Amino acid sequence: MQNKVKKIDNLFCVSLFVLFFLIYFSGCKSNEKQGLPYMIDGKIYMKNENSTVCSVELNFYNKSEKIVNEFTVVFYIFDSEGELISSNKNNIVLSIKQNISSNASYECLVNVDDYFSSNQDDEYFLDYLYVSQIKYSDGSEWQDSFGLKAF
Repeated sequence: MQNKVKKIDNLFCVSLFVLFFLIYFSGCKSNEKQGLPYMIDGKIYMKNENSTVCSVELNFYNKSEKIVNEFTVVFYIFDSEGELISSNKNNIVLSIKQNISSNASYECLVNVDDYFSSNQDDEYFLDYLYVSQIKYSDGSEWQDSFGLKAF
């Protein structure tokens, strides 16, 4: 009789673990990125008419039903050896004030020369790009201060 109870207890525990595992990994994590109110992409342009070192092109898409008034974007720039480009600050944070309608996109080219300690001939790349805050026209705000929802 005790063996049957142990088997039932073990089966129950394993079933709970499998159920938790399926719910956590199939639902929560995969839908989290889809639930972001934006999409963003960025690209680096070296030495162009907008900058002497480099500029970053940002493509922001407002997935929400609200009008965006301002968004704050965070990203890192690395050199060809994978080192951060600035010893003063490890990330670049830019606030972009622009009205962006629901389901509309906005593209801008931002000069980031001020973040470089010297003008070096190197290849740079952008990584860990996310939006940390969105301010809407109705006064509400959305926040992801550390990019945890984006990654």
